[in-house]
Amino acid sequence: MRVYLILSLVVVIGIVVGLRILLADLSSSSSSVPDAEALAAPLSPAPSASLSLSVAPTVSWSPTASNAPTIEGILWQADFDRSGDSEGLAFETNVFRNTTISSTDTNSIGTVADGALQIRLISGNSNRNDNTRLSAAWQRRFTLRQATAIVLQFRYRMTLTTGIVTTSSLKQQSQVMASINGEFNLLGLAPYDAVAHLASPVGDGNNDTDWRTFRIRTGSLTAGTQTLALGGYSTAADSVTAISLDDVQLLVDDDVADDPTRHAHQAVDRLTLQGFMDNIETLSGFGDRLQGSSSYFTAAAWVEAELVQVGYTIERAPCTYRGEPRNSIYVTKVGTLFPDRMFVVSAHLDGRGNGGAADDDGSGCSLVLEIARVLSSSDITIDVSVRMIFWNNEESGLDGSRAYAIDRLLLQGREDPPGSGIYPEPTWLGIIQHDMILFDHGLPPQGQ
Repeated sequence: MRVYLILSLVVVIGIVVGLRILLADLSSSSSSVPDAEALAAPLSPAPSASLSLSVAPTVSWSPTASNAPTIEGILWQADFDRSGDSEGLAFETNVFRNTTISSTDTNSIGTVADGALQIRLISGNSNRNDNTRLSAAWQRRFTLRQATAIVLQFRYRMTLTTGIVTTSSLKQQSQVMASINGEFNLLGLAPYDAVAHLASPVGDGNNDTDWRTFRIRTGSLTAGTQTLALGGYSTAADSVTAISLDDVQLLVDDDVADDPTRHAHQAVDRLTLQGFMDNIETLSGFGDRLQGSSSYFTAAAWVEAELVQVGYTIERAPCTYRGEPRNSIYVTKVGTLFPDRMFVVSAHLDGRGNGGAADDDGSGCSLVLEIARVLSSSDITIDVSVRMIFWNNEESGLDGSRAYAIDRLLLQGREDPPGSGIYPEPTWLGIIQHDMILFDHGLPPQGQ
């Protein structure tokens, strides 16, 4: 059983990748770092063609003052408050996602103003169709004399203004993009590979990310010429997407010897088989937990109390069953780098109406509860948000999860209130549903 616990939590935290255990006794990396001047040749303007990335990048954790990696070398930095900061930069169109600007009613403009790089993606009235696709970027080339891992960091702000009155935001969207050597899936989360995403408001209006900071480890880059591109992409017709870029830094990464999966295993070590078994015994002791029954409400109150005890704020997602109100329970561990994106880890709390529902699905609820407890620790941070959901009315026909998906589909990724940094429904990246995990499904088919 502990094997299953380990595999389940490793999968969850492995997907999030950016998990960082900020334990006081963890020493920082002592690996030597080459001097930046020995690594980098002079910077020069970028050509329109991009190169291929030979090494897959990885997402970093969000560092804090106590454990942030020490950067020994600066390859390039600019705040664009001085005239020389923009030297070596070239503005190019059609940089991302194979876009081709051909209509006279579209335009991409790049300027340096107000202490930042500016990009405007403009789509006119004639582009009210599903084929509106624009992209542009500021590019800069740099040369590495030897294989080097780097850190890319910059601040950005994006606004989307559209004149289209729409009832769906799914095809009206703009994104901040970053690439090195033409590889823009720096996050390793395709198709959610953009730095930031805005969907146009339902009806006329504006949408604004406000200023944010993006930081990522690229992984090791091979020696030779590299091309950095920072810009945007839009599919929004009859719109203006404005992107500002500031405080750009390319830094030598001195912490490349660190293995992020090591921290996931340290988190797994905090699980106990006894805690998992105790949860199942407690849940089954309440009875069958049939939706709407007293045993269900007693069990739900216990789950909520356990979550509150470790610091979570309880939230509920409503649904109805034969005209009667019901609720699913959920809590969220907010990502420090991407609070607007999340994975869902879930199980269903309701039973079938007989026995103690220990396996179906007290077992799944116990595991989700244990994952929530581990992630609640103040010395653990994650890049991408994780939401732990205890569904109601699964046995009556998936009523709880269906209502959640329908009610929140168009709320994904929206900041509310604007400028708050709060995302009530982050963009869905995936879900891991745990159901009847005590059942022995046997070995997979054996053969040669």
